[in-house]
Amino acid sequence: MKGKGATRLKSKENVNISLTQWVKPISIGVTVASVMFAVVLLVLQVANNEINKLDVSAPFEYVKEAEVVALLEGFYPQGYVALDVQAIQETLVAMPMISAVEVEKVWPDTLRIKIQEELPIAIWNQDSLLSQAGIILPVNYKALQLPELTGGKNESRSVMQHFLLFNR
Repeated sequence: MKGKGATRLKSKENVNISLTQWVKPISIGVTVASVMFAVVLLVLQVANNEINKLDVSAPFEYVKEAEVVALLEGFYPQGYVALDVQAIQETLVAMPMISAVEVEKVWPDTLRIKIQEELPIAIWNQDSLLSQAGIILPVNYKALQLPELTGGKNESRSVMQHFLLFNR
């Protein structure tokens, strides 16, 4: 019986030793992860300033700055980190007379937008404009002195190619 009691004591010590060997690395890992998480949250809070300045540059011949600012009302002022530059770019390119847009966040609180407008080459079917790429622009500017071209909806690109070829 003496041997049985001695074995029981040794097995209890082994259980305690193996338990502490697991608890220490786990507690160290949890502590390190918590500190890293707190640092990331602190950096995001400090870096996430509100966008207070909007810098829009464009020729503003066919698009008005007020239209651009009104279209962007829902996007800013948001935090610098949270601002979705891609969504702003897609929204602006969807406007009829805009061909390309560059959107850039400038630290600490500025949103810089560079707009390139479509260049109308001709009046299309007397109710819209035609770009150099043959894209129908659903805008009517009767005050422009441009040549008038006509054709079907799917013929705009080929008509523009022929027009540019004849103009050379």
